[in-house]
Amino acid sequence: MLPSDFFRRNVVLSFQEDAIGIRLRDVIGVDNMMWGSDYPHSESTFPRSRKILAEILEGVPDDEQAKPAPDPDPGIAGGNTARVYNFDVARLTVPA
Repeated sequence: MLPSDFFRRNVVLSFQEDAIGIRLRDVIGVDNMMWGSDYPHSESTFPRSRKILAEILEGVPDDEQAKPAPDPDPGIAGGNTARVYNFDVARLTVPA
């Protein structure tokens, strides 16, 4: 197994404010990235989390951003986190 294969199978990177990481997502792998605000810590992006995330993900295709859905697609802004931690997204999602 190549080191890159091992990485893609076993490593998921999290970030808060990393525009360069987003630009390198084709190298890192969209499935290996997940955004987090680090709330409630002082270095958190809160209360500007949504604005910061929108700025970082500007121009990123919707399928790569993928917010959680009842059957989560991989996605930087939620789906990957749900997959990694086996969250029951349907149970966590508030109906619109």
